[in-house]
Amino acid sequence: MCSAHGPGVTLGALALGVLGSSALVRRLLAPSGDIDRYRPYYHDERSAPARGAVKVTFLGATTLLLDDGETQLMTDGFFTRPSLCRVLTSKLATDTAAVHEALRRLKIDRLKALFVAHTHFDHALDSAYVAQQTGATLYGSPSTLNIGWGLTCGRRRWPTTSQVGSFRSAGSG
Repeated sequence: MCSAHGPGVTLGALALGVLGSSALVRRLLAPSGDIDRYRPYYHDERSAPARGAVKVTFLGATTLLLDDGETQLMTDGFFTRPSLCRVLTSKLATDTAAVHEALRRLKIDRLKALFVAHTHFDHALDSAYVAQQTGATLYGSPSTLNIGWGLTCGRRRWPTTSQVGSFRSAGSG
């Protein structure tokens, strides 16, 4: 025999489980790191810094753009922002359209150096491509530099400054 609340509790728990599962699925499939949600924290992103000042712009995840109006420097350069589901189920690759859009929209046209903290994908995935597109020098560990060198491996000779920027290991001359 069932109690008076037995079937209702079971159906309620099932409904709650279905709703929770659908929310989890939406979260897993959604792109991560939408930088537009940080827009309220931005100052006028189109303005150049005041003379003698350095403007620092948070671009999401671990990426910072430092700009003194003459030279730009960047940490990590991560723009692809794959969803958690994509990270878990597929090969990760740079979303070149996302990188081009970010470089255009943020006016990243004077980038001289890109410093990569370490080679977890959320720091290094797009770094070599950003260096290639901007002519910036890529700085990081030997693992970071392997990503840079691998960008052109098999399609052209080893990278040169005009192809993917200069590649230097931290601590080398």
